[in-house]
Amino acid sequence: MRRISTTLFSLGLCGGLLNCASPAEEPESPTLPVARESPTADISQVSGTGVSALVATCGFENGYGYIPDCWSPSYTIQLQIAPSAYQTFQQDAVDDWNFYLTQDALSPRLRVNPGNSSDDVTTIASENGASYCGTFAQDRSSITIRSFGSGGSCQSNAHVGSWSAAYRQELAGVLGWSEGVEQAGLNLFESGLTTHCVLYLDPTPPNGSRFINPYVCAHEADGIIRAYRGQAGTVGVGRMFRDTLYMHASLHATSSSVSVGDSVQVLADSFYSGGFGSGDPALSEVRGHIPVAKTAAAANVQWFQRGNRLTSRGNGWFVATSQGPAWVGVRATGSSSAATRWWVPLQQRGDSLALSVDPAPLSPFIVISDQTPIISEGLHLFTSQFGGSPSTVYWQVDDSRTIGTDPDTTFSTSGQSVWLNVGAGSYTLRFRVSTVPDPQHPAVWHEQDIPVCTEEGQNLSAKGMPGGGSTNAVGGCPAGSGS
Repeated sequence: MRRISTTLFSLGLCGGLLNCASPAEEPESPTLPVARESPTADISQVSGTGVSALVATCGFENGYGYIPDCWSPSYTIQLQIAPSAYQTFQQDAVDDWNFYLTQDALSPRLRVNPGNSSDDVTTIASENGASYCGTFAQDRSSITIRSFGSGGSCQSNAHVGSWSAAYRQELAGVLGWSEGVEQAGLNLFESGLTTHCVLYLDPTPPNGSRFINPYVCAHEADGIIRAYRGQAGTVGVGRMFRDTLYMHASLHATSSSVSVGDSVQVLADSFYSGGFGSGDPALSEVRGHIPVAKTAAAANVQWFQRGNRLTSRGNGWFVATSQGPAWVGVRATGSSSAATRWWVPLQQRGDSLALSVDPAPLSPFIVISDQTPIISEGLHLFTSQFGGSPSTVYWQVDDSRTIGTDPDTTFSTSGQSVWLNVGAGSYTLRFRVSTVPDPQHPAVWHEQDIPVCTEEGQNLSAKGMPGGGSTNAVGGCPAGSGS
């Protein structure tokens, strides 16, 4: 069922400027703006609401209130599709609201229903107008868009705009904003900050440009998000449409990629107000937000990483542990300063930065051992630089002292490492490894010589070519080596 029992409350900021965050949620997908898509909703976080009771109306109020009980948490409101001439404008309006609403798990969101049934909100639209105004039904069951001068309330002194702007404005009422908010004027809105929002209607007649603003503000969605998070208080002439709303963290990494075993530092140098939709501070002033940034002090940042490819060392430093895509992000914490507040999704989900974790650079050796050269007899660990932990590695090992036999032994391992018993002497072990089971094909083998130097002063033969030999001393043994 779609609508739930009606309760009207005014909306505020948890007592003013306090941190109102609910428990942090792991980001669903951490890149911008995808980072701010909704995770699975947890409707248990909203007290006093149900999901099955349907009422005849959802409440109507001319005060500065918000009605959070029109829709169940996370519910997708199905909108009847508009006539074909207006479908693009309708979708633009829906996308503008959804850009913000879908950043939170519990907020209702909007969808144009392409079918002819199961609509929650019907769309009544008149055509062939140069400008439009609209109304929504008190029970939130319909939106009517009229061309200016066509009758009803869409006459002289009415606020008018494009079809899309008028539809955006009426969607605010469908989502739960009370009728009186749009008439509040500068009692509620802040000049230059939220007087560009679609809910703001200049209340001062006569006004030859009584224009419906064409953009949804983050502040308008913020009220809805806070209501469905159970953060009730007072709108009235308070701070809801006056505070600077910090929405994003500006993140920079010392490198966009890091190799396994190396470290990378990610810096959160500021929080900023993201304007309308794009999140680009350069567009903020044009679209209605005052472009302002706040230093991301350590007390206001909680670091996180997604998955197991990075390990935090604190203060934005991370160590790469496994290959693949990785994300590092911050959530806003602490208290916001005077005349500012945090965007709830920034507290809940954070903003993230994508990094690439590359494999560790290959050793210049084909096979590495726990000693190179080997200076003590006994068991030693040898590791192939080819293959991986689940793969089969094929080995050939040749002892330079056995002239005419090459290789001396062959075997395979599940994984890259093997323990071998190394005898005393001064000689060379020639290792060949492959991940392809074709010992007859020399092109698949990768070869590495490792000297054994457990005795001094010997001039034993060392192979230069397979099956051959020489009287040269073993190369690679340091002076004075041996046990």
